[in-house]
Amino acid sequence: MHKKVRRTITLSSLINFYMSNKRRFLIILFSVTLGTLVSFWIVKQRMGKLAPDAYKQLIFNFIFAIAIVVGIALLFRKMNRDDNK
Repeated sequence: MHKKVRRTITLSSLINFYMSNKRRFLIILFSVTLGTLVSFWIVKQRMGKLAPDAYKQLIFNFIFAIAIVVGIALLFRKMNRDDNK
C-alpha cells in the first residue's frame, strides 16, 4: 500500500520552477541597474553637477553591487541544489 505524500507548494519553489538561469540573471541585472540609476538621480539632485571622480565612484559602486548580488544568487542556487540532493 502506497502512502500518499502531500507536497507543499511555496513561492520559492514556483519561482525556481518557472525561472531559468538566464532570466534570473537578467532580473538581477535589471534591478541593480534600476537601483543604481535611482541613487544616481538622488545624488545628482542633492549635489548638482558631479565631478569626474564622483562618476567613477558611482560606476565602481554599480560594478560592486552587481558582483555582490550575482555572487549571493549563485550561492543560493548552490545551496538549493545541495538541498535537493
